[in-house]
Amino acid sequence: MKAMLVLLLITILTLTPTFSSLKENCDNVDYKGGVLTCTQINNYLNISNTDLTNLDGLKSLITMNGAIYIVNNTNLTNLDGLTNMMSIAGDLYIQKNDALTNLDGLRNLTTTRSFIVQNNKVLSNLDGLRSINSVGGNLDFTTNDAITTFDGLIRLSYINGYLKIWENKALTNLNGLKTLNTINESLYIWYCESLKNLDGLINLKAINGRLDMWFNKALENFDGLKNVESITSSIEFGANDALKNIDGLNKIQLVQNGSLFIRSNPSLTNLDGLTNIKSVAKGFSLDSNPLLSSAIFKNLTILHGHLSIIKNKVLSDLNMKNLISINGYLSIQENDALTTLDGFSSLKLINGNLIISNEAINNLNGLKNLETINGTIDIKISKSILCEAVPKLLKPNVVCSNPNPPPPGDNAWVIVLIIIIIVAALVIGAIVYFRSRNRSHVSI
Repeated sequence: MKAMLVLLLITILTLTPTFSSLKENCDNVDYKGGVLTCTQINNYLNISNTDLTNLDGLKSLITMNGAIYIVNNTNLTNLDGLTNMMSIAGDLYIQKNDALTNLDGLRNLTTTRSFIVQNNKVLSNLDGLRSINSVGGNLDFTTNDAITTFDGLIRLSYINGYLKIWENKALTNLNGLKTLNTINESLYIWYCESLKNLDGLINLKAINGRLDMWFNKALENFDGLKNVESITSSIEFGANDALKNIDGLNKIQLVQNGSLFIRSNPSLTNLDGLTNIKSVAKGFSLDSNPLLSSAIFKNLTILHGHLSIIKNKVLSDLNMKNLISINGYLSIQENDALTTLDGFSSLKLINGNLIISNEAINNLNGLKNLETINGTIDIKISKSILCEAVPKLLKPNVVCSNPNPPPPGDNAWVIVLIIIIIVAALVIGAIVYFRSRNRSHVSI
């Protein structure tokens, strides 16, 4: 019995590295299995295209000075072998691991550079990320079909790159991101068809890049962004079928380095959340929002690019009364309920083409203060527009009509007066004629 115990002890000591047998540093590791004898890797750790079910042989690893690639391991179910690792100076890629259900093996990790989690079919939670407080690069969650929440990110406060949440079909909320206050680049949320709100971003104050929201079928509002004070690049969102309002953007005053693009949001009725915007660095496009009835931008004074308002069927209230200049083209087309352009009463300069193809418009006096158009003019509007409703600058390019004569009865006294004058003239003429005739007979 003693002999068997001694033999078992020798076997364990042989297979398990002791502290004295470990190497302090390794440079590059392409791991295919077995026991790693390094506590630190200086360059990269590559775990790709293996048949491994676990990473238990990596338990000695504490520090990564480079990147980790965990890619295309079809049988890998967990990362428990990485439990002693506390920091990654490089990027961490976890991609295409079809059997991976959790990230619990990363529970002691506090920081990494970019963190990319993509195409892990059965990954259902991020609970193993509870120690991460910052990401030095990008944070990317793409096509992880089973993730329903981001609850594991409860300590994350800062992302030095972009946050990309793309095609996570089961994701219902972002509540795990409630401590996040800064994204140092852009925020992308695309194709998250179960995501209803952004409430988990309630403490986010700055997006130092662009805001991009597309194809989120269940997303109803942007209220979770109500504390965001600055977005330094473009604001673009579209094809969010349930989006009713964007009131959560009401602290945004400047679109500093990008454009404003709002397209194909079938439930959106107003843009009141953008009423505090004063200037847009590039273009502004408002396109194909079928229930949008009003677009009020009372504080907007300068557009440094184009303005395009197209195919918003029920848009009737378009108010940009303080807009002075458009440093590009102005295009207003196929807005069936828009009858006037009174909302452009302060506009003086269009530094590009003017295109108006909107048959419902019957009054152009809203453009009466327009002084300069540095481009071509193409206007197709109501054929019955009165010439008096067309500013002088635009008259050469508009087919208009003079007022119709008043209907009978409205000015009857004028008609009667004219008839009296005509009859009197005829009577006087007749008297003169007969007198002259009588004189000629007398002389004979």
